[in-house]
Parts: sequence; structure tokens; C-alpha cells
Amino acid sequence: VIVQPQIVNAITAGQTVCSGATIAALTGTPTGGAGAGTYTYAWLESIDGGAFSAAPGTNNAMSYTPPVTTNTTAANIVKKYKRTVTSGTCATLESNEVSITILPALANNVISADTNPLCNGQNTQISSVGTPTGGTGTFTYTWFRSTDGGTTWGAAISGATGINYTPPANTLQNTTNTNLTFTFRRDVTSGACSTPLQSNLINIVVH
Repeated sequence: VIVQPQIVNAITAGQTVCSGATIAALTGTPTGGAGAGTYTYAWLESIDGGAFSAAPGTNNAMSYTPPVTTNTTAANIVKKYKRTVTSGTCATLESNEVSITILPALANNVISADTNPLCNGQNTQISSVGTPTGGTGTFTYTWFRSTDGGTTWGAAISGATGINYTPPANTLQNTTNTNLTFTFRRDVTSGACSTPLQSNLINIVVH
């Protein structure tokens, strides 16, 4: 009598990603049963607490890559995955479950200048129009300035990490006989949404 060892079926790894981001493959090498080369796989998916059903796409291999998911809602989308394995005379065994959390897409990164145009030596606050949305709900802000209308940008403005930004008056100087334009933008990231969402451009004219 040949007694085959019990199947061991564990998968990894849970992830949190931004809307539209690639999800890394889920995988795990089973053991037991009749051994390597004898396993039959089936991947299952559950969305936001719903019942498990066959995962979309190629779902019968040892590894499974969940499809890219766009999240245009205000809440996280949580997908859970598990894998069944059958081998030899051993009963089908379900794996642990892993969760993929898809954060909402970043949006609403809009800014405006409180006063525009300015006279030489004046300054103005560049304010957020509402609050950005998406990601984890906690945002990192980075501000940039351009002197050629946004064709090229300098390094991120040192110390400018707030939702609003007031350029120092001495950075808005105009000693010429024509108007000068300074262009500003704000980049926003949040959690796994690490690709910055750029705001609209604000052109501040200094007489």
C-alpha cells in the first residue's frame, strides 16, 4: 500500500496597489500528493467579500497574475484569491487566502492663485481648490516652479510640502521692462499611488 503525503498548499503574497497598477504574480510551490508534475491547479477570486468563483484569465497554473484593476470609486477594492491543488489520490486542498487591495485613483489635484497678476515685490498664496482624493487619503505634496511656461522645471522647491504654497516675494522679482511669468504646479502622491498626479499649471504674472 502506497500512502501519499498530504498536500501542502500555501500561496503568497498580499499586496496594496494603486488603481491601474500591475499586480505581482501570486504563487507558491505545493508539496505532497504524487509529487512534482502531478498537480492540478485552480485559482479562485472573491471581490469585496463576495463568494469565490473562478479567477479571470489563465487560472490553472501554479502561479496566477491578477488582472489590472481600475478603481474610480472613493473606497478601496479588496480582491481575495486562493488556489486549489489536486494530486494523485489526495483530496483537493485549498490554500490560504491572500488579499489584493486596490486604492482609488488619485484625482482632484487643482490649484489656483489667490492674487494674480502681481506688482514687483508682491507675493500670493497658491491654494488648493478642495482637497485631492484617492490613494490612502493621506497625501504628500511637492511643488515645482518653471520660468519658461512649464517647458522645463527645476528641482522640487525646498521646504514646500504643504497643501498650499506661498512663494517668497524675493522669488517673484521683475526688474525688466516687460511682464514676467512664473509657472507653478503641485504633484501629489499617496501610499502605493507613488506615481505623482500633476496639478493644473498656475501662471503668475509679475508686472
